[in-house]
Amino acid sequence: GGDWERATLNLPIVEGDEITTDNNSRLEIQFDNNQHVRLAENAYLKVVTLKDNGIAFSLSLGTMIARVTRFEKDVSSFEIDAPKTTIAVQKAGVYRIDAGQQNDAEIRVAVTQNGEARVYSADAGFTLKNNRSARVFVDGANSGEWEASDYARYSDEFDTWSLDRDVV
Repeated sequence: GGDWERATLNLPIVEGDEITTDNNSRLEIQFDNNQHVRLAENAYLKVVTLKDNGIAFSLSLGTMIARVTRFEKDVSSFEIDAPKTTIAVQKAGVYRIDAGQQNDAEIRVAVTQNGEARVYSADAGFTLKNNRSARVFVDGANSGEWEASDYARYSDEFDTWSLDRDVV
């Protein structure tokens, strides 16, 4: 149906589900022992594909961290669509996507923990390697361009919260 429902522990998630977080809220989705997604406040995520051989999301607003601990790109896929950009996981690692707010001219993608991703826009494609971050310009005069930098410059308390969740 079209009604929103409050998330509860172990709530089943299926293709087509739309998930949003409000002010001062966070959410974690665990798909199996090897794949987790965490949303910061004011995020909007749609589950596009949820199959054994592939997972795809659309993050139109907010910030998301995906943790993928085992991954074989020849056997499966893990992709995140952000405004005018697609991030395709290439290796196990941690991936942060900052989709921003509606009508923002740029998004940010970051890769840590030995990860690697291919980042595609309408005009460009590039590989983002471990401990790197990229600003991808999705609108305006620089649309399609990107700037890479060191990930540590942009780490914040959402990263810390997510890392703390991984400690056993």
